[in-house]
Amino acid sequence: MNVSKGRGNIFYGEFIIPSKETGVNDTFISLNSWTKGMVFINGYNIGRYWPVMGPQETLYIPACKLKPSGQVNTIIVVELESPGEAFSL
Repeated sequence: MNVSKGRGNIFYGEFIIPSKETGVNDTFISLNSWTKGMVFINGYNIGRYWPVMGPQETLYIPACKLKPSGQVNTIIVVELESPGEAFSL
């Protein structure tokens, strides 16, 4: 990934909840090394993160916004400044 500091980026990804899981549970996404932006899961705005202005480094994802096992879930992260190295879900 070649990213310039201070430039916004849009990151898109897909994930599938493992079939061994029984149902879909609430979860969280941690963006503690990212700077400022928004997260969308399956088209729903989960929230914004901006650690400098508030404690939003971990966002809550309700189970009702996730698709069950075997179906593709999408994630879009709109980073307005400079992204971190990774995030965890």
